[in-house]
Amino acid sequence: MQSRQSVLAKNIEKRMHDLNIPSNLALSKASGVSRVVITNILRHPEKSIMADSALLLSKHLKCRIEWLLTGEGPINHDDEINHQRRSGAPLLLLNDITEQNIEDLLLKVSQSDTIPRFMCPTGNKPSIFAIWQSQPIGRINHAGYLYFDHKKLPTSGQLVIAKTTPESAAEYMEFYATYDKKFLRYIERNIPEGLRMIELKETMQIIATFESFVIT
Repeated sequence: MQSRQSVLAKNIEKRMHDLNIPSNLALSKASGVSRVVITNILRHPEKSIMADSALLLSKHLKCRIEWLLTGEGPINHDDEINHQRRSGAPLLLLNDITEQNIEDLLLKVSQSDTIPRFMCPTGNKPSIFAIWQSQPIGRINHAGYLYFDHKKLPTSGQLVIAKTTPESAAEYMEFYATYDKKFLRYIERNIPEGLRMIELKETMQIIATFESFVIT
């Protein structure tokens, strides 16, 4: 019978277990939903539930009504925050990227509970990280969070994080491709325009490619 339970029934039982609610009767008394209704849902997978009863149960079981009915999304606000902590893009510094291999760094921060994490607008995956930028950079004229993907190949004109030598600091640059050549362009304003474009060589490294931006 357990395998035939509806998603709703399984979620009710899960939250009863999580919140130490001992019985259907206890849940009925606390929520105001009839014990018969609760018992029927738990025992009969074909049984549906009225909207007002679902709302009462979701409030007492401290969960989102969408999750209760479908199992989709976070259980509640706390679960959503924990989900962000687990799967959001970790917040890094350019200095971190300069000093450590990006894959080693992302593996390290993935095991940390103290690194701030933010949801990338285009979706999260292990190769994406965020950097807080307080000043305009390149074509981005506002302060905010820059999201980069270290496995994404750049297209011409995209912002990247790169190192021009193995010993140099990681910095923001722009990638350009024309015919059979590839270039990196410095975006620092103190570099003369005629010296900003350099041909991409094997000793240079494109660490990550711009993915998205969130203004704050």
